[in-house]
Amino acid sequence: MTQVGSIPGDGRASTISGPRIYWSEPDGTEHSLDLSAHDASVTIGRRENNLIPLPWDSQASRVHAQIERIGDEWAIRDDGLSRNGTWVNGERLHGSRRLIGGDTIRVGRTLLVVKAHGPLDSLLTVGTTSAEEVLDLPQARVVINLCGPLVLEIDGRRRESQLSGRKGRQLFAYLVANRHRTVRRDEMAEILWPRDRPASPEEGLNVHITRLRAVLGKERIVGRSELRLELGDDAVVDVEAAEAWRQEARRHLARGEPAAAIRAARAALKVWQQDFLPEFDNDEWVRDTRTELAGAIPEVLEIETEAALALGGAELPLAEAAAEALLALRPYRESDHRLLMRLHAAQGNGAEALLVYERLRQRLMDDLGVLPAAETRALYEQILEQQ
Repeated sequence: MTQVGSIPGDGRASTISGPRIYWSEPDGTEHSLDLSAHDASVTIGRRENNLIPLPWDSQASRVHAQIERIGDEWAIRDDGLSRNGTWVNGERLHGSRRLIGGDTIRVGRTLLVVKAHGPLDSLLTVGTTSAEEVLDLPQARVVINLCGPLVLEIDGRRRESQLSGRKGRQLFAYLVANRHRTVRRDEMAEILWPRDRPASPEEGLNVHITRLRAVLGKERIVGRSELRLELGDDAVVDVEAAEAWRQEARRHLARGEPAAAIRAARAALKVWQQDFLPEFDNDEWVRDTRTELAGAIPEVLEIETEAALALGGAELPLAEAAAEALLALRPYRESDHRLLMRLHAAQGNGAEALLVYERLRQRLMDDLGVLPAAETRALYEQILEQQ
């Protein structure tokens, strides 16, 4: 998931800092390139004088694609001259597309991964290569990230450093996470001082609320004895956006739209695969919320895998990571093992699919004393016959 960079002390608008491209040679030698060190375009291709040279890749053109800097953003461009095309997150690129952290680029047979830092608004068009969007979201005036480092952005300006220290960030995060209900003052005091409450908690609470009103604007904090955040309809909170993307992914898959389902699923995963408020690991409510959010991840991984099977092509190897993650989360769920078997088989890797079955069979016998279900055995026999 897209993470945010360091907090600027002066509250000015943040920029993407230190985006890097990572790739490996066939022998495992790893390379990376810091895009921020290059003002001119970065070319990718088989020719040695490319900034990202791929001399071993016979499927890449001499100059296959280029990455261009546009202000504080980077975009990858393919003018259609490369024989095999350029693929971003499993979709063929036509023209230009903005890059964000987590994007996977395929040039010839080589995979390149983008790792970057930027605010949540970069996620709003994740996975798109045309005018189609995952969600029809308005331009956000308020952007808040609760997963990963805490971020508060208002009208393009980072403001979290203006909150009243750690307690101020803690209060703000709690109010955001509960912004669709009113929160009592004693509840807020319990969050800020769960053990050693000061002699005058009301006085301390007033300090943090006053500062919060100054940063957010008085109109965004409603009430006195009970408070509720009114961020406006154009606010984007990352955990809420991720849940909306999950619903979108589910609907797209049901409607037989696998490419859109994959885009929405991966957008949700970019958020949820970061820790929820890691700064407040010891807070019980943070741990409970983190557990709740983690419970949504298996469904999204399953949607991504099912959609990749429906779409085929370059999405199949990319979806293997999702299928493997499913097995790690649900090691006894046979339907997840069948998904990975089908992924391997769809790529012509029948032997790998059979190994998945054998590992499942051994696990079930050793741990539970049972054999795989009839449906799983039937898939095994089907793949075996094709070998």
